Amino acid sequence: MRIGLLGYGKMGHEIEKIALERRHEIVWTITSANRESLTAERLKQADVVIEFTTPHSAPGNIQLCLANRVPVISG
Repeated sequence: MRIGLLGYGKMGHEIEKIALERRHEIVWTITSANRESLTAERLKQADVVIEFTTPHSAPGNIQLCLANRVPVISG
């Protein structure tokens, strides 16, 4: 499975570790430092997005994923 990570703090790193152990692929990670690179094209590279950002950022991130028909899980 191709996974996109929105948020790459402690939980993002743990999710990446577990995903790679299970032979999934992390296709991209988005942090506050590269937030502008989250585009529709980038979203569509992932089979699923795992969203672990802040309460302030999460609703917009989730709406963006859904608008682009990319399944999203929020933690």
